[in-house]
Amino acid sequence: MTDNNNQDRPGTAGAAGATGSKAAGNRGRTCPICGKPTAELTQPFCSKRCQQLDLARWLDGSYRVPTQEPADPDDLPREDEE
Repeated sequence: MTDNNNQDRPGTAGAAGATGSKAAGNRGRTCPICGKPTAELTQPFCSKRCQQLDLARWLDGSYRVPTQEPADPDDLPREDEE
């Protein structure tokens, strides 16, 4: 008879050596802003600060998604607005 209890299987909640920490799944992942290990609550970043820095970069236009479409003339500044 086979025991269907998962307590001794790796990767299960009852596995021997399980720490209860969710950080184990983040091994090898680093924050794209500062390079520190990631935190589960702010993945893929290490902290709320790095998460907000990344958002600010998107909002101010530092990050852009490349496209083959020409720029919309309505989005470009007009000469009389300079």
